[in-house]
Amino acid sequence: MSLGFTACSSDDDEPENPQNDISQFANPTMADEAARFTITDADAPYSSVELTESGRYVVLSSANAQYLAPYQTKSKCQFASLNPAQSRSGADGIFTGKYTKVSEGKYILEGFGSITVTTGSSQEACELIICPENGTEIKLGAQKDEVLANDPTTLALCRSWKCKQYRARFTVNGNVVYDRSADFKDLSNLSKQIGQDIYNFVKKNGGDVEEMGSPSDCEPDFSDLADEMIFTKTGSYLLFLNGQLSANIWRWGNKNEREIRYSHNILDIQDPDYSGNAWLTFSGTQLIVYECHTENDDEVTMKEESWTTLFEIK
Repeated sequence: MSLGFTACSSDDDEPENPQNDISQFANPTMADEAARFTITDADAPYSSVELTESGRYVVLSSANAQYLAPYQTKSKCQFASLNPAQSRSGADGIFTGKYTKVSEGKYILEGFGSITVTTGSSQEACELIICPENGTEIKLGAQKDEVLANDPTTLALCRSWKCKQYRARFTVNGNVVYDRSADFKDLSNLSKQIGQDIYNFVKKNGGDVEEMGSPSDCEPDFSDLADEMIFTKTGSYLLFLNGQLSANIWRWGNKNEREIRYSHNILDIQDPDYSGNAWLTFSGTQLIVYECHTENDDEVTMKEESWTTLFEIK
């Protein structure tokens, strides 16, 4: 059940997470090679090429740039939810897979072809030689995008992640309506359990269950929760689900508290109506992402929380 609540502040109760520890996270395997190149040539067949810290590439075709550029859409978002306006499948011009470095500036992109990066008159300006598999070599002008500071916490986050478990909790004036968790492969059953919990809570407290309908009418929709994601130092995070990809923006809100802000739209990163806050905890080799939203209506305080547990894809 997604509600239009306001984000909790850092003054709220501490999330129920273990002690933060990034010592188990080695630097991502391709941290030194990671970069995003925005194509600057008009009428080029591609809009950008990104080499991520964890050894995965993402090539976007120009035809789909309008759907995937994080500054193009204005919509509400939740941390792990794909944006339907941006999501496109690989067959529609999104190419992604593993990449390897074969020599200085040259990379093999598995399932796509190869690229060679030649630095121009400045470190930011460059030329890309793109050789698609079974295609013709093309040379394109590009700009190397800026990256976030290269500190240990940023490096711990910027890698590929698999979503393992999701926990959802909802309280009204401190009374628990539901508090359930499940593996990502069992989210449909989690939705059924929560729907029953909501129905039971309303019935127990004298609410109008006839107006609510059946427990199935109370079930939240988890069908758009990504099962894989990639964070990069260029400030993007990519969500994957069943061959679809959604591009989003992230920035540090308060790095000391490991708080990030995120949005579908770079212009909305500070707009509470079109962005969100999440708190990160690194534990062992896992990442736990905590979100909290509250709503106060007269004498009723509602609080919606979620914990997404992820592990690194190597």
